[in-house]
Amino acid sequence: MVQTSPSPTRGIARELIALALPLSVAGAAIAANDFVGRWILSTLGPVTLAATAPAALFAQWLGVFFLAAAGYLASVVARRVGARDERGAGPALWPGLALAAIGGALAIAAIPLLPLVAAAATRDAAVAELIPRFGRWLLMAVGPGIALAAFNGLFIGIGRGGVVLALDGAACVINAGLAWFLVRAETGPHLGVDGAGIAAVASTSGAVLVAAALAWTPRMRARYGTWDGRSGIVRRLRLFISEAGAQGLSSVVSVAAWGWFFLVVGRFGREPMAATNALMAWTVVAYVPMIAVGRAVTVAVGRATGAGDPGRARRIARTGCALAGMCAVVVGVAFVAGREALVGAFVPAGSEGGERIIALGRQLMWVVAAWGIADAVVIAYAGALAGIGDVRWMCVAAPCCLGTLLVVPCLAILAAPDAWWGRLGAEPVVVLWFVSVANEIGWGWLLHRRFAAVTARHATPRRGTDDAPAATAA
Repeated sequence: MVQTSPSPTRGIARELIALALPLSVAGAAIAANDFVGRWILSTLGPVTLAATAPAALFAQWLGVFFLAAAGYLASVVARRVGARDERGAGPALWPGLALAAIGGALAIAAIPLLPLVAAAATRDAAVAELIPRFGRWLLMAVGPGIALAAFNGLFIGIGRGGVVLALDGAACVINAGLAWFLVRAETGPHLGVDGAGIAAVASTSGAVLVAAALAWTPRMRARYGTWDGRSGIVRRLRLFISEAGAQGLSSVVSVAAWGWFFLVVGRFGREPMAATNALMAWTVVAYVPMIAVGRAVTVAVGRATGAGDPGRARRIARTGCALAGMCAVVVGVAFVAGREALVGAFVPAGSEGGERIIALGRQLMWVVAAWGIADAVVIAYAGALAGIGDVRWMCVAAPCCLGTLLVVPCLAILAAPDAWWGRLGAEPVVVLWFVSVANEIGWGWLLHRRFAAVTARHATPRRGTDDAPAATAA
């Protein structure tokens, strides 16, 4: 009887699923927390719902460089573990914590800029009034959020996704419960957007304290050297930034481009902004498995690279793209099937402009379903490039792609006369979302081609294999 060996692709899929599952649950907790927070604020009316997106985007833009660079720890640690240098993995934590201190201070210093953000984001005076109130709390949560990303990167890189699940899950439950008490509970103080912001700061800071206690236990200090690396922190930070800074800069460009996108949406009125905000709340929840697969690809590719098996890294990237694509198709079908109910959940009965918000949401759900499938390719191959350490290219390519495929078309749509839209019979916000789909398709194709080029350039066929190993990209 002939025995067949297990399929390598099937084994890689199992590895990715094992890595992604706890990250997916942890991400689901974070996404559910964001969703619940938006929903709690939406019960206060469309004005509050419309105000949350500009405030959140500004806070995200200020912290994204530090957040992305700190999150890059997962790739660094995974490569150390793959190279059997566990003791050298822990010291990478300290540059991440230094980034948290710098990013947190920068965010707090930017609080006086919030009125300018409100003026640029909307012409609605009621919405503009709420943006600074909500934004100041989000900016105060930036520093703790970066620190939590650094700790999570350490735990993910060493394969302790369950710790990330416990940390993020507990923080999200506390955040949601505290936000409900401060905003909506009958016995609560009814603080409105301030209550939601206070809950975010308190829950994130608490999670950081617990993460620090877990990272610096005697066992972690002995095995991974997590207490090492405190001396020479400036030198370590400089070396870390030389590698991780490129990922941070590419994330800054991406968030800035999407901030421009939402700025253009806001110029078309309260209802398009509220409909877009509702859609983004659902995508944050629904795309959690895809994002978890992307992070799993980063870790698995990093381990394969550290172990000197780049051919396996190529197979991991392909398998991860297939898994993310399957998730996107399931999400897209669900979005289209339940589009009216999904958008209607964010529109209180009898609210002003509610019918138009729901009508816009019904059209946009079709576009967002297509956007998700294109984004699956982006997530998988961006994760693969981060795993092999080739992030400098993304820092250069991201502005070119986003500028050509997103920013310039959005500018053209914004400059178009209102009469054009009447003759076309199309809503500007729907056309904007079609532009974003084209951007995702183009960016995904570029990421895929880059990964293929880097791995093929250094490929040397190994005996008995079909897939050639690829060299590590610095």
